[in-house]
Amino acid sequence: MLRRKGNVYKIDTPKTTLIFGTDAEVLYYGKRLNVPVPDYGFLRGDGKENNGRTLSSFTFAPEVVCSFSDGSFFPRFSSFRAKLSDKPLSPQPSSYSDSDGKNASQTLCFEFADETAKLKLFVYYTVFDDSDVICVSSRLLNGGKKELRIKKFPSLCLEMYGKDFSFVTFEEREEKTCRHSAPASGGCLLSNGGTEYSSRAFSSCVLLEKTGHVYAFDLVTAGPFGETVETGNAARISVFAPSDKPLAPGESAFSAEALMTYAETEEEAKEALRSFSEKHLARGKKKGKLRPATVRLCGKKEISEDAFLSVGKWAAAGAELFVLEGIAFEELLRPNTAERISALSETVRKAGMKFGVEFAPEILDTSGEAYAKHPELTLKSVAREGERRLNLADLRAQKYLVRILSAALSGIKVSYVGWTDEGSARELPAGYWEGLYSVMEKITERFSSVLFEGRKKRRNLAVRCFLPGFEDLPAVSFLSGEWAAEALSDENAALKKKEISFYKRNASLLRCGREYCTEGGRIFVSPNRQTAVAIFENAARATFKGLDEAAVYSVNQIDRSCCSVKEMFFCTGELLMNGSIPLGLPQEKEILLLRKAQREKNGQKTGIPY
Repeated sequence: MLRRKGNVYKIDTPKTTLIFGTDAEVLYYGKRLNVPVPDYGFLRGDGKENNGRTLSSFTFAPEVVCSFSDGSFFPRFSSFRAKLSDKPLSPQPSSYSDSDGKNASQTLCFEFADETAKLKLFVYYTVFDDSDVICVSSRLLNGGKKELRIKKFPSLCLEMYGKDFSFVTFEEREEKTCRHSAPASGGCLLSNGGTEYSSRAFSSCVLLEKTGHVYAFDLVTAGPFGETVETGNAARISVFAPSDKPLAPGESAFSAEALMTYAETEEEAKEALRSFSEKHLARGKKKGKLRPATVRLCGKKEISEDAFLSVGKWAAAGAELFVLEGIAFEELLRPNTAERISALSETVRKAGMKFGVEFAPEILDTSGEAYAKHPELTLKSVAREGERRLNLADLRAQKYLVRILSAALSGIKVSYVGWTDEGSARELPAGYWEGLYSVMEKITERFSSVLFEGRKKRRNLAVRCFLPGFEDLPAVSFLSGEWAAEALSDENAALKKKEISFYKRNASLLRCGREYCTEGGRIFVSPNRQTAVAIFENAARATFKGLDEAAVYSVNQIDRSCCSVKEMFFCTGELLMNGSIPLGLPQEKEILLLRKAQREKNGQKTGIPY
């Protein structure tokens, strides 16, 4: 997986190869090389222009920006040595391996030094035996006698030889993923990730791509982050989180961990990142478990008697988790409200469901008791009108939040917590995110049987290091496994029961299947390609991806209102993926269920029983 050959280091993942020179120059990064080569040294070229190099060429170029009291400067690092290393223990979220195998993960460390400024920079590349994603992080050691401030601390900086690359970013608008692509033909492009998510429905990654070559990059951080791409004869990408932190003499600072992968298509690259997130970022006892069928009750107003009466009907319909959302964290600390919530929790549990709440624990209501007791622990900036954010860069605020959050969760006996953030996350003090991670770690350890899930802005990679979370699914209630807990008539209850039953039968496909994007739709295909669910919006015709070309599929239409299945036609995977299949009149949402057909003895094809 990671070995030295002559004067180069070669890292192999299942599908990719990364080759370094001993001075940290990346000589090749792309499709896996399986045929041994006597010596890779020729990849360096002879130092002259137009040396005939035709393979992808990268160079790590540290771009750390620091400042002393007399002004900013760029450290001048020179290569010092390379060695195999243990994965560093960082205070920030980072990847890990569940396996105890000797070679389950390996780390290569490059050490750089600036003798004048007395700085050392350690750059770590970690690879796992079951993933094509490579993790990169850096550690800066202040070996001098003066305190300095880190102004910019990139997690990853790569230079790609060649032109014709496009820079691709993503953003979420009105529950849809918007893709932006710009030719990398000059200048500097910036993508700020502070409002982006990393989820099943949306990825915060950025891409550098051209036909047949896709390089994907992501950053494991909960705060704002950015990527710059400078282009010319080569495309240089730098991935970083904003930094303005002091570094005392003898101390070290860590960058956020970056993820990178190579694939031939965008779907493969994003699937590699998604799979890596589930295997090596998500933690806790709930890791890898299927998401429960969830009912959500908006509790911004007083919890009505109808809410209590609806519990039994939802339980009979097959719901497994009843969540009270939209409440302020302060409400759990007020005796009257907490008593009412506890009563609802007991009713839910007696009905055979689990109970959960959703709130933003860092945000305090300025009219509440918690704020009145300790206003000095909050930031002066207003999160929203009537709210203040706890300053989690302060150790006292961290301890206070752990104490009141533990008391609140113990009092209402929850099995689920949706950890949200409704306030602005901009311009937070240095150390805030590390403080948030510390609080999350303590809470999730203390309540190990509770399912913690990142919601809204909490759906990013970094939070999922401590909050196991589950991937967001298409905005169709029975596909996402979520329903609004409105009052149920007997007729509606029967329909919801069918929807929930459909979700439970297909939850594994929707969670673990490979996702493909096509014009007007999204397709989830099971690992064995036996089944698939496709969602199209306002499309008269459709083309599919990810199917078995040689197989014949039964194509079925799903009725959104009652989840009945109507068999439409049989078709080969080859035609479904290469042809344009008519869907009839365009509808707001068209949901299709595909299953491999079975052959009866008389040669007739039949769909797998639903």
